[in-house]
Order: sequence, then structure tokens, then C-alpha cells
Amino acid sequence: MKDFSLHISEILDQIIQSIPVFAPELILIAAFILSVIATLAFDRYWKHSSFVVAILGFVGSAVEVSSQIGNPQSGFSYMITIDDLSVYARLIILLGCLLSAIF
Repeated sequence: MKDFSLHISEILDQIIQSIPVFAPELILIAAFILSVIATLAFDRYWKHSSFVVAILGFVGSAVEVSSQIGNPQSGFSYMITIDDLSVYARLIILLGCLLSAIF
């Protein structure tokens, strides 16, 4: 039983250390939730509140992704690997999302 509890502790440590690798996606999730809340709370006062929150989420995620350029990382027991190609692909996807939100 002690071996099992020690193993769980190591897994939790790996998960906590891997969160910065997944930060851009977490920013997008938070922006989506805040956009829904802004729509429900502020839509009658300010019609573009959810649009502004969504754009800020895209820009914040792009800033976080661009900070990963030239810094290869891996997380979640090497299940996610971030290299320059994946960073550029994520930036292209964010640019497409940003353009589709604007137009």
C-alpha cells in the first residue's frame, strides 16, 4: 500500500509540473467560460462583451504559445511534446480562430 501511495504522489507531481505546457489551452477554456458569463451578465448593457472576452482569450493564448517558441517541452509523462512545429501550428490555428471570430 505504501508503494501505491508513493506512486500516486509522483504522478500528481508530474501533472502539476506539466500544467505550463497546457497553459494556452487552459486560457482558451477560461475565455470560453468567461465569454458565456459575459453574455449572460452584460449582454443587455454592452452587446459586444462576449466578443471582447473571446478576442482577449485568443490574444492571451497566442502570447502564451509564442512564449514556447525555441523552448521544447514535454508533459504528462511525455504524452504531450511541444516543439517549434507544434507551436507554429497552434499559432496558425489561433490566427484562423481570430479571423473567424472577427469576420
